[in-house]
Amino acid sequence: MFKVNPFAKHPPLSNLGTVLACAQFLYWPVLILVFQLVPNWFPFAFAILFGSHFIPFGWLYKSRAYYFLGIAMPLVGCVMTAFGSEFSYSYTFWALIPLYFFTCILLLKENSSFRYAEL
Repeated sequence: MFKVNPFAKHPPLSNLGTVLACAQFLYWPVLILVFQLVPNWFPFAFAILFGSHFIPFGWLYKSRAYYFLGIAMPLVGCVMTAFGSEFSYSYTFWALIPLYFFTCILLLKENSSFRYAEL
């Protein structure tokens, strides 16, 4: 249905993609620390850290959708925090939902125009 071989041994970008994905594990201790010390800043830290981690995937996959999310998510986090930590705590996650939705639409559009190589 998806024209994907789930048993492929070595997709060309899998090693680099794995390294970029594993780098995200370094963010969790920071988020846990922020949540323990200053919970009102947690949505801001989440938006900055997890948003910016999409930028290398934009480079890896040559994807404007990942670049969009990697830049827009930290910007939204900063804008929401400008209204105060209480406001940020209450509304940042709600403000990120449309960004993820729009990114999904962009990714679907990118993948629908992608031409797969014949193996």
